[in-house]
Amino acid sequence: MKRTSFSPGMKVSYSASLSTVSFAGEHVLLNHQSGIYYGVNSTGAFIWELIGKAGCTYSALLEAVLTKYGIPREQAENDVQNLLQELEKEGLIAFSK
Repeated sequence: MKRTSFSPGMKVSYSASLSTVSFAGEHVLLNHQSGIYYGVNSTGAFIWELIGKAGCTYSALLEAVLTKYGIPREQAENDVQNLLQELEKEGLIAFSK
C-alpha cells in the first residue's frame, strides 16, 4: 500500500533486515528477507546516506534536497516522497513517530 501522508517530524531509518555496500560513489542495498539487491542513483545515494544518520526526519531529507539541488519545493516533495515510498514498499526503510 502506498503511503499518502508524510508529516515533517516523521523519522526515517534503515530496515533491520538490510545490508548496504558503498563503493565508487555507488550504493547497493540488499533486503535479506527477499534476497533482492537494489541500486540507487546519485540523488538516491545522497538521500540514502542522510537516512543512515540517527534521528533523520522527512523534513530534514526534504530540506537537504532543496539545499543541495536548488529545485522547486513541489518537485523536491514529489521526488523525495516517491523514493521513500519505493524504499518502504521494498522493505528497505521504516518510518516512526
